[in-house]
Amino acid sequence: MSYIFEASGEDVWSPALLVGKLYVDTAHLVEEFCGGPSGLTAMAADYYEVDPVALGEFIGRAIDRSAGHPTLRALTAGFIATSLVMLDRAGHPHREAPEELRRLQRELAASMPT
Repeated sequence: MSYIFEASGEDVWSPALLVGKLYVDTAHLVEEFCGGPSGLTAMAADYYEVDPVALGEFIGRAIDRSAGHPTLRALTAGFIATSLVMLDRAGHPHREAPEELRRLQRELAASMPT
């Protein structure tokens, strides 16, 4: 069993249940941390519609909010890089991510099933 993250009718990520749940739970925590919606809408317990524009704005806020604090930057890096992969797959790359997040994004992209 797996989660499905879909943008504009296309699967952008299909992780295992535990991985998908952790990502969604993290998104909720980062929403509290950054304010504003993540761009993820639950269609079922394991199926989420991704609004690439809203997710891109959300990730921009997360990058900005964590930039000045090394621990926050480290804690949010995996979540942000995972989101960057989904944004790329949805045809909405986020152009303002620092190179350290881009490197992690490239590493993750090959291992994230669609």
